[in-house]
Amino acid sequence: MKLHRSEEYNNYRINYFDIIRSCACIGVVGIHVSGFVKPFLLIGCPNWWFAQIFNVICRCSVPIFIILSGALLLKAGQNESLRFFWVKRIQRVGLPLLFSSLIYYLWGYFEHGIDINLKYIAKTLVAGKPYFHLYFLFLILGLYLLTPILRIYLNSASKRDCQYFILTSFILAILYSALLHFLWEIRLIASLNALTLFIPFIGFFLMGFYIRHNEIKSSITALNLLFIMALFITILGGFILEKKFGRNSMGLYLYNYLSPIVIMMSVLWYLILQRIGPVFLKYLSLNGWMEKMCYQFSRASLGIYILHPMIIELLERRCGLSAFSFTPWLGILIVTFITTVICFVIVLLTRRIPYFRYLLG
Repeated sequence: MKLHRSEEYNNYRINYFDIIRSCACIGVVGIHVSGFVKPFLLIGCPNWWFAQIFNVICRCSVPIFIILSGALLLKAGQNESLRFFWVKRIQRVGLPLLFSSLIYYLWGYFEHGIDINLKYIAKTLVAGKPYFHLYFLFLILGLYLLTPILRIYLNSASKRDCQYFILTSFILAILYSALLHFLWEIRLIASLNALTLFIPFIGFFLMGFYIRHNEIKSSITALNLLFIMALFITILGGFILEKKFGRNSMGLYLYNYLSPIVIMMSVLWYLILQRIGPVFLKYLSLNGWMEKMCYQFSRASLGIYILHPMIIELLERRCGLSAFSFTPWLGILIVTFITTVICFVIVLLTRRIPYFRYLLG
């Protein structure tokens, strides 16, 4: 299979993967900042519309992280022992998962007054949610578990076999998600546990491999137009559902990562970032300081993901700083920026401490 031509820019110290990872990282912070604001705004008011648009644009961030993981881990020709593979994965994600779970249990006890006992710890670990956002680390570990098997299959599969595998994975995930939201009225992540979180997201993981090894023959203009159409449908459709059903599983269906439109948006957004990545790389190569910062920010993305809910809450609880400290639309942007910068600085500082550098990824 042919590698995408944008990978030819390997003379730079960073590559388009760093651009994609950095954008997704900022997007995840944006999801939660805007997501904390929306429930307190009147549906349909100007500030609600801004939060809605911002949240929907950022909604692709988690799927993009998964697509990117598939592109990197399922790369053709990977030849490493299982022991070496798992040592790297445990160091990269396993240790941060243990550390972040401990930190958020302490945070829940001291900041939220949660009764942290063995039963609570066992229950939340089995659920894969020591804190609401840490499910993603369990999800990634589950995909890691499949990676050696998927490599064997994908490296010998035809292009049509890959397409069938991806399409089947997405169709089953979409049906499962739709049934949950409309029939059983349960939100997607709430229905899964530590052992099953990764299963509905296999399609995104496989898509990363497919995009990396097959040139997608669409112009950047066509990709942008399709993305804008999908964005418009999600924004307007989400408004209609939320207005009709409220903020329950049915009202929030279109925002879930496995709704057809979010899947489409995520793949398109990834392809757009992949196409424009080399342009940014050329620009960054002219400025050594910015190139270094982008590289460091990309490396810090997991740590930023882990820390950002705590920082958002600290800013509000201890500093009185939230999106409502300003006009909400402006506050969303300011708090997203400040939170991201603070998390980035913390990760950079911990990397300078021996052994601590492994605790935040």
